Amino acid sequence: MQPKDVYIADRNFCTLGFLFGVAARKGFFVIRQHAQLPIVSEGTLRRRGRTDSGEVFEQPVTLRLVEREMVVRRVVLRLDTPTRDGDTEMAILTNLAPGVADATLVANLYRRRWTVESLFARVERNLQSELATLGYPGAAVFTFAVALVASNVFAVVHAALTAAQQRQTDEKIAQMPLSDFSIVEEIRTVNRGMNMVLDEKEWRRFQTMPAPQLAKAMLRWAKHVDWVPLRKAVRGPKVVRKRTQFLNTPHVSTARLLGRA
Repeated sequence: MQPKDVYIADRNFCTLGFLFGVAARKGFFVIRQHAQLPIVSEGTLRRRGRTDSGEVFEQPVTLRLVEREMVVRRVVLRLDTPTRDGDTEMAILTNLAPGVADATLVANLYRRRWTVESLFARVERNLQSELATLGYPGAAVFTFAVALVASNVFAVVHAALTAAQQRQTDEKIAQMPLSDFSIVEEIRTVNRGMNMVLDEKEWRRFQTMPAPQLAKAMLRWAKHVDWVPLRKAVRGPKVVRKRTQFLNTPHVSTARLLGRA
């Protein structure tokens, strides 16, 4: 950790030891507040503006670790739409000065962290960024780097498919969610056959092709896509199954039964 570094992290890192440790090393933090973090005192909550996702408020709060105290800013984002966990607001702690980053900028910085986390989740889930077996650390880093490069290729392909899909006259196709896994699987299974049919020189012209020209070419290709196999599986309503046997019998631990035996 170097002076003037800014660490953006989830609430699992929101401990007094970590926050005071960053500040002691002349660093800065933008960390979501954990519900169990002790707050010594709170100032007046004032409205500071709005972001794309909700209203932004701010207040000073005081933290204490043993005999040390630190006053930080608490930025509260009241969301227009609840998160997947059902949260209607989130509180973010930061020691950045208001002149360096106002409350709306702090809220947007934390929102950008989700884009990075979502990217890593897609890379791990669809592009096999982690080795399944034990290996050298260098091999693991190389595998992860290749997966990140592949994620850039995937992002371009996905953008072209989304743009072509939005131009469809059939509303069902235009609004159909696409499956990341199906797109990756399609690329993975077709790639070997394309390498057998197409010579390497066929690909060279795309290396120096201007981005606008390449984008137009990809949109032309995307018009011929069969959309149905790329459809994302949509889960139906969850069926609640009621217990029909042993209604008055409490649950018994299997480990406890084995221990008695």
